[in-house]
Amino acid sequence: MANTSTARSAGTSAPSAKGAPPAKTSAANAILSAFVIEVGQGATPVDEGAYPARISAVFDLGIQAPPAGGKGVPKRQLAVGFELQGATCLDIELETPPIIFRRYGQSWGPKAELPKLLRVLLGRDAAPGEKLSPPDWIGRPVTVTVEHTQRTDGSTSARVASVTRCTVKALPELTAAPLLYPGSHITELPQWAQDAIAAALHSTAAAAPAANGYDGDVAQ
Repeated sequence: MANTSTARSAGTSAPSAKGAPPAKTSAANAILSAFVIEVGQGATPVDEGAYPARISAVFDLGIQAPPAGGKGVPKRQLAVGFELQGATCLDIELETPPIIFRRYGQSWGPKAELPKLLRVLLGRDAAPGEKLSPPDWIGRPVTVTVEHTQRTDGSTSARVASVTRCTVKALPELTAAPLLYPGSHITELPQWAQDAIAAALHSTAAAAPAANGYDGDVAQ
């Protein structure tokens, strides 16, 4: 096959069985040979900006250690997925709404992000000792602000900068099937979530220390 392609690209292809002119055959093959794509280093992240969204996934990641070299103590983490509506990539609207994730440590201090999310979902501050059910968050409308950050390898990733109240009156319903863990089979979760759950330090039934610490971001 390689030898045939080389011959054709040089304009020396043999006539077809029906006697078609060799020149036309060579021209057609040259066009097909030029129809190639180059595989990039990674997916282009969604554009920065504020997007209306719905919560589409909530994972209990268990008790997670702080990042390597980071400060803080092990703590329980939740991963929340947001399905972005009208998201664009290089200013072109995506056909399928993407889902972007953020990890929330179970922390209640002034710098913690989880209380801010609860304030958006509840419309008020969560009361100390209040019991909340994260599965109830599925489908809830919010506004997600996305920003770009640069990885150590020089590539660009998208992260959830903030989650605020949704002001869109008629937001489309979820297009993706909701994912919950516990609930969904672990193999249905993104690989990074499976890895995080496998690396959990303790059972998720244990109470994590209520201290400030790491809140990371992961984009699908």
